[in-house]
Order: sequence, then structure tokens, then C-alpha cells
Amino acid sequence: MAFDMLGLTDASMGNWTHAIADFEQETGLDRLQRFRLSDAYCNRGTVYLGEKKYDLAISDLNQAIQIGGTGDACECEPYNPLLSIYLNQTREYDKARALVALAQRSGKWIAPDNLEQLKASSAGR
Repeated sequence: MAFDMLGLTDASMGNWTHAIADFEQETGLDRLQRFRLSDAYCNRGTVYLGEKKYDLAISDLNQAIQIGGTGDACECEPYNPLLSIYLNQTREYDKARALVALAQRSGKWIAPDNLEQLKASSAGR
């Protein structure tokens, strides 16, 4: 519980690196709390995206997806920001298609404009 509260405090201050460390400690003790760790990675990845640090954003957003979350609408959503990077920054369309397939298998929502952009990129090959 202490790591959870510390992580929430760090997260509320936007200190995602410390929040991740706190939630990793908590997850080591209680695997059911992984959603907070996933959310912290997702939020830090979103910050990196805003700072145009695409490699760091890709790493954190992928980590958030691998850890998984509960699907609560209040949580950070990593699929669409990561898809946007693949479509608009790195132009890694194979990774974009794989991500969409993973999201769909997992029941995650993908923005229609991202799907249209991916379809258009496939038509242009």
C-alpha cells in the first residue's frame, strides 16, 4: 500500500520515472497492481511523444501494452499514440498493422482516422 500511495503521489506530480519505480516495487509484491505500472509507462510515453522523443515514447508505450491494464477508461491508452508514431513519424507500416491486429484481438479501440490512414498507406505500396 505504501508503494501504491507513493506512486500515486509521484504520478500526480507528473514524475513518471519515480512513479514507475514505485509501481514496479508494488508489482513485485502484488501482481494484481500491474495496471498502475502500465498506466505510468503509458503516461510517460505520452509525455515523450509530446517532447518528440519518439524512441523513448515507443519503448514506454510498448511496455505499457506488454504489462497490460484493466481497460478502465480513466487509464492512459497506449495503442493510438503508438500507432500514430508508427504512421506519422517512423513510417513503420508493418509494425502499425501488427499493432492494430493486437489491439483488435485484445478488444481495444482504434481511432477510425488511424485505421483510414493505415489503409491509405497500404494502398500506396
